[in-house]
Amino acid sequence: MSYTNIISNNYANIYDKLMIDIPYESWVNYLCDIKIKYKLRGSKVLDLACGTGTLSLLLRDKGYKVWSLDNSDSMLNIFKSKIKKWERIKIIKASMSNFSLAENFDLIICLFDSMNLILHRNELIKVFKNVGSHLKKDGLFVFDLINPESFKKNLYTYDKTIKNRHNEYTYSWVGKYFRNKKIHELKMHFEVNNRKLSFFEKHYRKAYYFDDIKKIINKANLKLVDIFNAFSFNFASADVERHMYFVRNIRRNNGISKTID
Repeated sequence: MSYTNIISNNYANIYDKLMIDIPYESWVNYLCDIKIKYKLRGSKVLDLACGTGTLSLLLRDKGYKVWSLDNSDSMLNIFKSKIKKWERIKIIKASMSNFSLAENFDLIICLFDSMNLILHRNELIKVFKNVGSHLKKDGLFVFDLINPESFKKNLYTYDKTIKNRHNEYTYSWVGKYFRNKKIHELKMHFEVNNRKLSFFEKHYRKAYYFDDIKKIINKANLKLVDIFNAFSFNFASADVERHMYFVRNIRRNNGISKTID
């Protein structure tokens, strides 16, 4: 069976409504803390899988120079419609595994389990190699991955209704984990305004274990320096939904971080 992720126009149009409870402001504050903790000198950020650009725009408003990359025209069209001033922000339509920019970055990010959407090992290696070629010497790559145990526990099956002054969005998600393939299938059904619009979406995510990721990072000539529980600086534990990974181009021996063996 072949697994492919395709973002529909309908999904892109309601994506921000689905993410209404996501604490983007807290994420931005966390990234600002990362800049201090890891002594990142500059303010150039590459936001991979930027989607509709909410996080990118908040980073821009904090004074960062942001390059935002995504492979979905539908998502990027929503992003562009939000921009009132094209200051300190650039949008690139490209795949994470195949992009080339005439820039190097202090910080590269890929958040909200977007790395799990990379379903094949060889493609993930290409992502890391691309990151390495665009990361400054002392730059940092930060990404999150869903803890594979979360897929096994079927945390992603539920029903929810979102209401605002103009529309009502109802959706149901049914998750299924294929252990032999390490693939999580998420079937989604959406209804808008009492079924005036009804559509289905199916997304796949790959479960990556620590040993898998460490080998892939090493193969891309990068160094894994820290793993924390999501959006914290607490060392990774087995009972949380997702983990944050911190990757550099070089080993660091200044007491802030060290390569994980």
